[in-house]
Amino acid sequence: MNNMFSLFEFDLNTHLTPNGFDIFNAAKKITSNIAYFLPRQTTVGQLVSLAGPGGSCEIEQNLLNTKIKAITAYYGNLVTGRCDDVLK
Repeated sequence: MNNMFSLFEFDLNTHLTPNGFDIFNAAKKITSNIAYFLPRQTTVGQLVSLAGPGGSCEIEQNLLNTKIKAITAYYGNLVTGRCDDVLK
């Protein structure tokens, strides 16, 4: 089994069971306001795609002792920006 802390890139499709997209879609059936806490190596493009066309997201880096330990992606009314801003 891969150690997620040594991976170069954390893929929502392959490194979570059930996969990260299924987890997100299950949460979205309950609410569109989602905070998704994930490893720091998570593929940003996948997080942006979860917002859907014209959707909103905000990606925050979580630091401990000046080192990035994780990221949190916010969706729905929890965001102040748009996902398009990340890709510019």
